[in-house]
Amino acid sequence: MATAPASSVKLSDQGTIVSPLYQLQTKWLLALTLLIAVLYYFYAGKSPGMYQQDEAGHYTSMLTIWHAPEKILTNWAKPGYKVLYAIPALFGKQFVIFLNCLLAAFTGFFAYKAAEKQGVETPLLAFILLVTQPLWVELAFRNYSEIPSAFLLSLSYYFWVCDKKLVSAMLASYICTIRQEFLPIAGLLGLYLLWTKEWLAAFSMILFPLGQHVWGWLSFNDPLFLYNQIFGQSADLKDIYPRKGFDHYLKTSIVIFGASAVTYLVAYMGIKALGKKQPDWILITPILLYTLINCLFNWQSHPVGPSTGGNLRYLLFVSPLVAVAGAIAFDDLRKLAKPYQLIPVIVVLALLVLAYMNHKHNYIELTEESDAKPLMGVVLAAIALFLPLKGWTRVATVAGICALFVLLTVRPKKMSEEDTTCKQAAAWYKEQATTFDKKLLIVEHPMLYYYMERSPYNFPIEPQTMTKAHIDSAPAGTLLLWDSHYSFRAKRSENQYNYDYLLNQPDRFRLVQEFVATDQTFGVFAIEKLRK
Repeated sequence: MATAPASSVKLSDQGTIVSPLYQLQTKWLLALTLLIAVLYYFYAGKSPGMYQQDEAGHYTSMLTIWHAPEKILTNWAKPGYKVLYAIPALFGKQFVIFLNCLLAAFTGFFAYKAAEKQGVETPLLAFILLVTQPLWVELAFRNYSEIPSAFLLSLSYYFWVCDKKLVSAMLASYICTIRQEFLPIAGLLGLYLLWTKEWLAAFSMILFPLGQHVWGWLSFNDPLFLYNQIFGQSADLKDIYPRKGFDHYLKTSIVIFGASAVTYLVAYMGIKALGKKQPDWILITPILLYTLINCLFNWQSHPVGPSTGGNLRYLLFVSPLVAVAGAIAFDDLRKLAKPYQLIPVIVVLALLVLAYMNHKHNYIELTEESDAKPLMGVVLAAIALFLPLKGWTRVATVAGICALFVLLTVRPKKMSEEDTTCKQAAAWYKEQATTFDKKLLIVEHPMLYYYMERSPYNFPIEPQTMTKAHIDSAPAGTLLLWDSHYSFRAKRSENQYNYDYLLNQPDRFRLVQEFVATDQTFGVFAIEKLRK
């Protein structure tokens, strides 16, 4: 299964042995990767609830490219993401779910390969520290751009350490069409490539953003398309979601990456500082700068850019780099002249966790209730770091700790009252197809499309969104599926009608059917327009 430690070695430039490598043969690494993908897929079947409802909207949006490709050019749709999934989505939801699982597992595969290429003694730690991150497990099978973009990032970093700068740069360029927050980091990488005279790789950095810009220019006759999209989006979303505070992602980092990965990332940076050595800037800069950008977006006292609502999943993009840094930390500690000097750094981390990062949560919001598991995770991770463990013993110990915390913290999601109600409404609409299918439908909630298993382009008449203009201009016979979540939102109320306004006009609107959640927190109302 594994190569013998003595026969798998890293050589210095002089050809001397630096350290034994405890590697897996590629066939066994592939088998492990596929096993993880299957486990993710199995978990998907046990977790039918949605993390957030965007995952349903993204699935519907994947099908849009075949009918109205210009509609995937928005920052929400993320054109690079939808292009990757355009063909897989044609094979249905389950195929897309399994593809998500494969990409999540193979991100770990390339994290391993990147660590192995750099001579890390136990590169399997990089794999483990990624695939067991709690939020990674929770989102591995879901329709969000973070997993495929993290996969591309791990692939880009792998090709970088393999000294294939052109391929690495092109992958980084493509990432910019999925995550616009990566543009400043890609710009820095491009400048570095220019400085090192990697001319072709440097100029390839603009390839895919330029392609996206030209596509948008041709689609919307806007010669400043990409500029207007980035800064126009920032203005549109400036106040629509609450900003969670500059320290939000620092406070929730253990929720996102897990206690072990955070401990070893802090150890990596602490060891470099203590040893007065430069970190791998290509590894660490995306982690730090991408986190900083998202912290700025959540700054309450000095608002910067769009208000993103502090979505925890955004930081999963850098998860593979966090895992690689953690694997390297074990080797670096053994090279430190006085390893015990790192203990105060870990103690400070533990105190911060105890005072500041120990909240219970649902992977979306923190609660005020304290939780002992983050501190316990840091302590166990630190013990594994400082114990004189070698090779497979080290791997097994870290794997055991990480697996334990997956079992303690990850729970299948049940369908929410809102999703259940949407499913009921969608089933009713499908039963009424002969009555309403050839009439205009006005609908806003993405879950209704998802449970109908249809995109807006699979209707005889393309549905419209729930705006005042669309409702006012709709012909008699139009059906409105008005919902209490998306159809009337306080921040956008000037462009939407409330439920009461519609039903207080019985000569114009008729309530056909209503679906109300058992806890009375949500409802979908089928309303027929009788006349203009």
